[in-house]
Parts: sequence; structure tokens; C-alpha cells
Amino acid sequence: MGATLAQLQYFVAVADARSFARAAAEMHVSASTLSTHVRALEMSLGQPLLLRTTRRVELTPAGAELHASLTRSLRQIDKALDDARAADGATTLHIAFTPSAGYELLPALLDELQLSGHDPHAQRDTHRQVLEQVATGKAHAGLVRDAHDAEGLRVETVHRERMAVFVSERHVLARRASLEARDLRHMTLLAIPADVSPSFTRATRRLCDAHGFEPRMREVKLPENRDALYAHLADHPRLAFVGPASMANNSWPGVRRVALDDPHARINVDLVTAPKRSRRAQIIADACHAVAAQEGWAAPDAGLRRPALR
Repeated sequence: MGATLAQLQYFVAVADARSFARAAAEMHVSASTLSTHVRALEMSLGQPLLLRTTRRVELTPAGAELHASLTRSLRQIDKALDDARAADGATTLHIAFTPSAGYELLPALLDELQLSGHDPHAQRDTHRQVLEQVATGKAHAGLVRDAHDAEGLRVETVHRERMAVFVSERHVLARRASLEARDLRHMTLLAIPADVSPSFTRATRRLCDAHGFEPRMREVKLPENRDALYAHLADHPRLAFVGPASMANNSWPGVRRVALDDPHARINVDLVTAPKRSRRAQIIADACHAVAAQEGWAAPDAGLRRPALR
């Protein structure tokens, strides 16, 4: 996957501010989100762009050169988009999303919409709140994991992502190149509370059920972000977490991702809209399809229609 427009914009914001915290406040995202996108950009380029210290962020020579070029290029892109909006009238699009649904799809989706002359606005919420925003019309569309509980809404699976196992480096299986579902039988798996994100536990139980056993799960209440989850795993070497492989885009000291080699080890990214899609919702759906085609994601099953609430 190449660099996305969002990654480039976030890098420039951090380079301008020389601080992840200040850049995050300026861009209205979390510092961990910024860090995730900048690290992904560095990985795609194969070299570091920033030197991170406890007090300040500095540019590497490659980072300084890229920053200078991007500053000019992004100004030109902004001007082109402003001209397009002025000429044809921009379509404002409101998208609600859960954090994990945004790891891989959301940055590319925002790029696709912006480059098509639209004005997307994304708001992060819990699974339940995303569904409520779509149901009440506050969001034109939502992105969640496994929207089996989206009663009265239209659900379309955009991507069936591979799952992986995340463990402390001190975990007995941390050095394995890959695991099979049967390896989970004797592991204690961390469960995210259902009111925060029901999809992870549901997908894990579905995987284990396909192999004829009940997983041993321990529910832990954590703040809704990857950093808290990673920190908990790093401190508890007997716990493991089964989640989307794209979580590994943001590494954490002391935590390893181990591939899960099983055809059932998949978790959906679902697009949720009103049963009868508005023009704005259809624009978002079309952009999701375009991103899926660009990324080479296999076409999932046809979208599901759920009956509207009475």
C-alpha cells in the first residue's frame, strides 16, 4: 500500500509543530492516530522521517526534504480542491467510525472523497454510538466491525480483514511465526466490553466455535484506544488478544503480532447506512468500493439489507 494523502498531511502537521501532541490538537485527532499514520508512511518509504525524543520531534534529512516538497504540493492540492468546490459546490459528508474500522479503510476513503471534490468529515465513536448516529441521520454513513446488531439499517461488508494474535514478547508463543485456531484453546484471551466494541469478542467466539471449543476469555475495561490495549498486553504475559491484523500498523514496545493461519480468522469492516441510501450515503459507498478495488481486496458477499425500525 502506497502513501495516502492523510499520511502526508499528518506528517506535515507533526513536522510543522515539532510535536505529536500539538499536531494532534491542530488536526483534531489523537496523538496515537498521528503516530500510526506517520509510522506507516516511514514504513512505506523504508526510512525514518522523524527523530522522536521525550521532549521534541526533529526531522531527519529525508524528512526535511520531504517536508519542503509536501508543503508546496499540499498547498497546490488545497487550492485545486477549493477551486473545484467553488465551481461545483462541495458535498459535505459526515462519516462516523469506530477506531479499529479506521485503521486501514478510513484514510484511503477520505483521500478518495477529497480527490473527488467532496468535503468529508469523520467522527470517532463507540460501536453503539456510530449506529445511533446513522439511525438518527446525524451521520450519512458509519464504519464499524461486524455490524450484526445494526437493526433497521443497511449493512454492506466492504472488507474481510485477516485476524492476528497479539501477545507480550514474554508470552510462551510469542516467537512462533504463526498460530492455528486450535492454539487458542488453552490461551486466556482478552475481551473488550460489549458496550465499547462487541465485534472483537464475537469474531473470536465465532472462530473458536468453528473448531469446536469455547474460548477462555477475560473481560478487561480499558480506555477505547490501542495504546491502552497494547500496554495491558505488555504487562500481562499470560494474556493474548485476537484482533484485526492492521492493528500492527502501530507498534508497541514489548508486544508482538503473530499471524493466525486459518480461513475462518476474518473480521469484517462494514459500511452502515439508512435502508434507502441518500445521495450522500451513496457517494460514500461508491468511494468505499473504489478503495476496495484499488487495494485489491477480494469482493465480499453482497450487501445485506436489514428491515427499517418501525
